[in-house]
Amino acid sequence: MRSIPNPGVEDKNTNPQRCGVFGVEGLNRDAAVRMNLLPLVNRELRTAVRRPQGYRIRLATAGAPVFLSFWAMLVWGGWTAGATLGITLLHALALAGFVATLLSGVIIAADCLSQEKREATLGLLWVAGLKPPELVLGKLAGKIVVPFYALIGMLPGFAVCILLGGVTGGEFCRLLLALMNALFWSVSAGLLASSFCRQQRTAYSSALLLLLLAAGGFPLLGKLAASGSSNRLWADLGLLISPTGNYQFAYDQRYSTGPFWYWGSVAATQVLAWLSFALACGFVAH
Repeated sequence: MRSIPNPGVEDKNTNPQRCGVFGVEGLNRDAAVRMNLLPLVNRELRTAVRRPQGYRIRLATAGAPVFLSFWAMLVWGGWTAGATLGITLLHALALAGFVATLLSGVIIAADCLSQEKREATLGLLWVAGLKPPELVLGKLAGKIVVPFYALIGMLPGFAVCILLGGVTGGEFCRLLLALMNALFWSVSAGLLASSFCRQQRTAYSSALLLLLLAAGGFPLLGKLAASGSSNRLWADLGLLISPTGNYQFAYDQRYSTGPFWYWGSVAATQVLAWLSFALACGFVAH
């Protein structure tokens, strides 16, 4: 005979929360994190790369450096040495890429979490079982993918500078690492500003302030401290703790004086980026 279930007694064979096949109670913590995190990252990545402006950005950043390189060869190639043209063109492209990577965090990431707060959709993500690090990591992956692809698209234009001469392979690789490092920091700083703000204007202003402080304020303070003496130590220390130091120390002229300054600046920027990520996780939880 079929037994009548007692509503006061929990049947662990039919309760999906107790069943190890359908629920997460029988799974370990790592499997539960993957179940929550991977769909969120997958959704954010698919949404980011399928936006129409994403295609236009990648096309523009891939085509503009190549067009500029060939235009420079046609216009200046007849009266400028190849080595001079190569390093000049590299300076122009790298500076444009560095400014673009810094601004990308302000433009694309500064309002992602604050928008969730304004639209009252942040609570739905907590109901789904997401933790603050999982949410911030998913937003980071979704916001960084388009500028990362745009940065990869600039590589052919950078490679033309090597063919022109005056640019070494090590210089090319160091600049690429510096731009990727600056991109990671800028998006992390944008998420930090978005985590403790609710209004769009406040989030953008806070992200811009963080950008100016880290990329321009620290080097400026170092230069002011070193202005009274002939020693460049304070100026180099200001660049060391700034993403701008990644860019300036990457060139052979500065890198040859001491590789420590470049790699120290890369490590310091990583510390700032992960600190921003950790603070964003703490702010968004409250």
